[in-house]
Amino acid sequence: MVKELEKYGMKCVALQEIRWEDAGTTKMSQTTIFNGECENGHRLGTGFAVHESIIHLVKEFRDINPRIATLTLKTDNFDMVLINVHAPTEDKEEEEKEMFYAALEDTFNLSRKGI
Repeated sequence: MVKELEKYGMKCVALQEIRWEDAGTTKMSQTTIFNGECENGHRLGTGFAVHESIIHLVKEFRDINPRIATLTLKTDNFDMVLINVHAPTEDKEEEEKEMFYAALEDTFNLSRKGI
């Protein structure tokens, strides 16, 4: 996957289904993977792939839960918050969907406040 991102010159890509057990960062070639924790059984997991040419812009990576992660990038005038989500499908239990959308709303509201 990293080879393909670099081949096409992609600088920042949201990733889903990473499935790595622990949250953290991993450097591969010219790309750093920021990943959150996955669910038990190596399911889900969100994160970002960031090319070394813009890695200096990364201010913060936040692992909200296995379905939501954020990446804050510094720009000259403001911070840009990217929110990566992996929404539950329609066949999931209503409670799971409600919990996901509540967490997404909280994440959005916090990012708007700059927290």
